[in-house]
Amino acid sequence: MKHFTFVFALFITAFSYAQTKSISILDTVSCYNNAAQMQVVSTDLLNVGAITLHITYKPEELVFDSISNIPASLTGLLYNDVMHDVTGDPIGLVAVSWSSTNALNLGTDTVFTLNFLYQGIESEVALDTLSEIADVNANVVAYDLNNGMIRSESTPTILNEPTSEYSQEAGNNVAFVVVATETTAYQWQIMDGTNWNDLVDDGHYIGTTTNILQIQDIAASDDSTYYRCELSGCVSILSQVAKLEIVWGIEDANQLNNLLQTFPNPVSKELKIDTEKIKPGTYVLTIHNNAAQVAFSQVVNILSNEQTSIDVSSFPAGNYFLSLNSSSDKKQEFRTKFIVNR
Repeated sequence: MKHFTFVFALFITAFSYAQTKSISILDTVSCYNNAAQMQVVSTDLLNVGAITLHITYKPEELVFDSISNIPASLTGLLYNDVMHDVTGDPIGLVAVSWSSTNALNLGTDTVFTLNFLYQGIESEVALDTLSEIADVNANVVAYDLNNGMIRSESTPTILNEPTSEYSQEAGNNVAFVVVATETTAYQWQIMDGTNWNDLVDDGHYIGTTTNILQIQDIAASDDSTYYRCELSGCVSILSQVAKLEIVWGIEDANQLNNLLQTFPNPVSKELKIDTEKIKPGTYVLTIHNNAAQVAFSQVVNILSNEQTSIDVSSFPAGNYFLSLNSSSDKKQEFRTKFIVNR
């Protein structure tokens, strides 16, 4: 039992000495003329009585603003931004000092945050050799000092835009893809008839914050919906709009292109339907709202080179889905979408 205790004590001692004591400035990215925040973190900061840090930067690349996120245990921490000249080369210097008669045990944590205005050039922020840590007995303690870099984010560039997707039937899965460079974040959006709204992953939509949006088990309410992606970097850009269309009973999805047209679109009062390319006959004209509820239904006779009009002045604002179903041929079904504005 004594032998086990001795071995265990040796293990704990070895582990504690294996941890490297350090003060580090973490790398970050920013955009030209934007704020840049750099965390200063500690490893094994224990039994400390005094901290002196000299943090240098190039004033032509960075403008110092402040220090923030100072923990309560470092109450009384002072800092001052000064400029000094080394052989004709101006250097920015943030002098940081703190002391106490009570031992500080910060451990491994954020010491504070440096705030700069970034001028768009890759820049190093360094802890110089005058930085030192002392214990409560004023003995200088050896710590590794690790410098940090601020690098520039770039503007996203779209290489491949999302394209419209067609599905033969409800229940299938589809995907929209955008390929881009210099992109830090993606956000897919859907048009609700008036506004673009951010999508969230909910089982039906997957990958809403990636470059691939998957739509699972599509339903009738997904027909003729519009999507785009917001890509973020130094600035945000938008992809082109892509449409999801469910093609009912037609072998070639492209056959439906431009067969049924509505105008004006968006509309507020009278919706006109151009049926010039539709085979004459008797059809059921049905309009669904975005919740797949029937907003209008009527039997219409389509003649050659004819327009049909519908009063939509009482329709609430939003997306609507219009279909023409032949009463004699189930394959003769045509669909389009329109938007009501208020």
